[in-house]
Amino acid sequence: MTRKEIADRLDSVKMVIVPVASTEQHGPHLPLQHDTAQVCLVAEEAASRLYPKVLVTPPVAIGVSAHHLRWPMSLTLQPETFVSVIVDICRSLKHHGITRVLILNGHGGNAVEKLYSSDLYEKRWEAGPPIEEAAKRASGLGLKATATSWWDLIPPKRAAEIIKGGSPGHAGEFETSFGLFMYPGKVKLDLWRAATKPVEGISPDTGDATMEKGKLLFEEAVKNLVSFLEDFAEDRVDDVYYRPYKEG
Repeated sequence: MTRKEIADRLDSVKMVIVPVASTEQHGPHLPLQHDTAQVCLVAEEAASRLYPKVLVTPPVAIGVSAHHLRWPMSLTLQPETFVSVIVDICRSLKHHGITRVLILNGHGGNAVEKLYSSDLYEKRWEAGPPIEEAAKRASGLGLKATATSWWDLIPPKRAAEIIKGGSPGHAGEFETSFGLFMYPGKVKLDLWRAATKPVEGISPDTGDATMEKGKLLFEEAVKNLVSFLEDFAEDRVDDVYYRPYKEG
């Protein structure tokens, strides 16, 4: 949108989604952009179903991915840098009158309790999941801010009905199915299925990925994200880090 189009719409905007993900290897069959492409597709479709109440920013497309650096052109930020970028985006949004922000995560490494070690990190990160820390700091700016990973919004029982085990994993049946639905021409499915033993750096699940499964996962994710956003807009969600089905 142009600046005028955005200005004309701002009075109707109830919240903004900031998609965050990664640029990292996804096995021999999926592109490095995969996490970012997934979260953007889910965010944009949910926003379109709530038009004109929700805007989506450009993604933070490099995340916390030191554990993938052994593979060519995987990129990473230091956790503190990653958090600071998100908080700066939120500070800008507040400047423009936005009061609610959802940090929508699309990469597992951005949400882990204990981060992988790396020589690229200047110091040990002990602040908890980076997306949670980013939401806490954004809340400190006076915003209503929360963070969640898009796959966490899918009920585990429903995910298990679609995909063996139900877990998104890394470049396994879940993400490969999503890729076949999202951009079938970019998925090298023959390379994935030709592997005679588990491929290093991706999930070991060997279920059959299909476009149909990917479409079901997409629809479940969007449906539940829309419901979450409606609750967030009405102050029915106050979790800084929203994990509705976390055990315990």
